[in-house]
Amino acid sequence: MALKTNLVAYYKLEDETDSHGAFDLTVDGATAGATGKIDDAYDFDGGNDKMYCDDLFEMDSQTAVSISAWLKTDNIGAASNRYIGVLFGSKSTGGVAIRVATDANKVFQAIMRTAGEGELRYAQGATNFVYGTYYHVVGVFQDGTVTIYINNADKVSNTGASGTPTFVEINNDDADNLRLGFDAVDGKYYDGKIDEVAVWNRALTDAEVEELYNEGNGLSYDEWDAAAGTNSQINIGDNWKTIDSIQINIGDNWKEVSGMQVNIGDNWKTIF
Repeated sequence: MALKTNLVAYYKLEDETDSHGAFDLTVDGATAGATGKIDDAYDFDGGNDKMYCDDLFEMDSQTAVSISAWLKTDNIGAASNRYIGVLFGSKSTGGVAIRVATDANKVFQAIMRTAGEGELRYAQGATNFVYGTYYHVVGVFQDGTVTIYINNADKVSNTGASGTPTFVEINNDDADNLRLGFDAVDGKYYDGKIDEVAVWNRALTDAEVEELYNEGNGLSYDEWDAAAGTNSQINIGDNWKTIDSIQINIGDNWKEVSGMQVNIGDNWKTIF
């Protein structure tokens, strides 16, 4: 499945624009131009910096949502702190999120909750992150299962739960229904950098998470089509034609080429 299938929004965070659709972010305090995993990122100071979108999409009939981001945490403070990286919905109305937390260690969590504090389910990665380092964090929320991936290798599902949370209705006219760097209910603000945020209304596969991680290099949104093999074209008579198949002549016999790769950033990507 192509990465753009059921993609709702993609934020390179060079600026506030949605590279995929029309769901641009509002910037309130966060600073552009920080060093990102890919090009630039936004810096959140832990005081009152935030970014948000009021009308991402409705989640009244969704059975799956995925969130991907690169997070570089600068500080999380004392034990038992929780800080939102990316939140779709809210604690008061219900939603899903990836966040940083301190227990015995500094960890990443993916969490799904219904309205209020009553019912939640979360997955906590085994990775003990260090400050000042980018990590690729993906939360996949499907039916009653919550799965977190950290740097592709660390995959954990359903670490703990309270009750039996399910997806709840999140209207696209709810205030700030997509939030980066803050939780309005708790009044807590993330201290660090956030880059390359994407939201899908489906569950990503293991292979897609690996593709996004790209051996630790990240995969730019502009490279997605090349990685999926959907933009291989040849120019004939000033018209670009999509390449569906290729033949090569070997010993006066034409042989069908069953696959081809192109090198992008020192990584070989399959064209078809």
